[in-house]
Amino acid sequence: MARIEWQVWQRNHDGERIAIYAGQGRRTGGMQGFRFEKRLGPPGEFVIEISGDDSRIDSIETDHVFEFWYRDIVAELDWTRAFSGFHRDEDYRDLEDGTMVYQSIGRSLEDILVSETIPGPAASHTSCIGGPAETPAKEHVDQTVGPGADHPRQGLTVEADGGTGKYWCKCVAYENLLDVLMDIAHTGPGDFQVEQTNPSWNETTGDIGMEFRWRTPRWGKDRRRGNTAGNKPLVFSKELGNVVEIHYRYSRLDEANVVTGIGEGYRRTRKTFRMSSGHEDDSPWARRHVVRNIQKSATDIQMQGDLIDALERGKPSELMEVTVKQTKATRWKRDWDLGDLVTTEVRGREVDQKIVGVQVGLDPDGNMTLVALMEEMDTSLGLTSTSTSTTTSTTTSTSTSTSTTSTSTTSTSVTMSYSTTQTAYTRPPTTTSTTTISSTSTTSVSLSMTMTRQPPTTSTSTTSTSTSTTTTSSSVSTTTLCP
Repeated sequence: MARIEWQVWQRNHDGERIAIYAGQGRRTGGMQGFRFEKRLGPPGEFVIEISGDDSRIDSIETDHVFEFWYRDIVAELDWTRAFSGFHRDEDYRDLEDGTMVYQSIGRSLEDILVSETIPGPAASHTSCIGGPAETPAKEHVDQTVGPGADHPRQGLTVEADGGTGKYWCKCVAYENLLDVLMDIAHTGPGDFQVEQTNPSWNETTGDIGMEFRWRTPRWGKDRRRGNTAGNKPLVFSKELGNVVEIHYRYSRLDEANVVTGIGEGYRRTRKTFRMSSGHEDDSPWARRHVVRNIQKSATDIQMQGDLIDALERGKPSELMEVTVKQTKATRWKRDWDLGDLVTTEVRGREVDQKIVGVQVGLDPDGNMTLVALMEEMDTSLGLTSTSTSTTTSTTTSTSTSTSTTSTSTTSTSVTMSYSTTQTAYTRPPTTTSTTTISSTSTTSVSLSMTMTRQPPTTSTSTTSTSTSTTTTSSSVSTTTLCP
């Protein structure tokens, strides 16, 4: 019996299993091989190669679900679903030797998260949701593509909310759902996936069920050398014989080391923040400056958090692709899996990495390749920020010809350091500002104004005039974006 076995199942829209493709690879007839990539967050992709004269390819339709089932005899791992995806593309090739090859191409179940934008404000949902990161993530999924959506995706449910992660709050109407989830995950921190829940192994029929799931602070386990979680350490190393090859890349091509955030206001009253990573002086030409709109952020703290996110996303990247040799101690899905923290030996040093993706391939001869996609764990940046805000308020009260005008301008400079272990945000408090001007009256005019704003700096202008003795009352109340 083979130590590793694969089966690929095809299900129609009703969940009926209409085809099984054996996963041993073959040169002629049936399925000739496959490859897929599963990632945390964004959707992965798959390609299945099938003989062009296989009659089963005529049954393949858009959004038929392909399930990749995996069994490892050495690891005593019974059949488990390693990947599921929607058929979205197909390719036919007529080769020089007369062989016909058909390819089914698609994306993982997370493609649902790309398929819709956050709806605008309505009675049934809101685009402004705040709370611990897990909460707005799951609420947005529920209201955009889940059971609470105007156009719910068949079979999709949302895992119960655990209320974990740092505070997040933004108004994100008409933004793509996946983009919003990635932003929330960056703040959380957290990882998410859409996992198929049913039908289970060997069920030939049954509705296809999927669930959106979230994990804080990461999806997997800490398996680094010296971890304090009590997990058996896993070190990938050519010297240890569990690695075929390592592809290491350090890149600053897409770097951003200075960011300016544009807040609310107009012209001289515009509120701005500027923050740098400290790497802009690494060379005479190292500076890379970007601008971000942060008007949707609720507080100054969140504005600065958005700029930190921009610098984190734009920092030099350290990526690693490790082609794994499955020894008795490094079996996939038993000793390591997606989301785990591991240690890798490369170029004479040990690097702590997070497994953010897995690539699996099976060739026509039945040979399996397994690649772990990793990103660096060290995400600390020493940051310097400068915020400049100008607030102008004018109040004019006229009884005969009396005018009062006041203007104030403030500028602040803040120095801060950032670490991924910083404490969670607390919900910003609701602030209320009230100004009342009164005098004896025979005629009364009353004005009450309530407005919602992002930063705690406001610009208001209130004028009330009458031809006789006047009483003017002005009340301005400000609240944060999210309920």
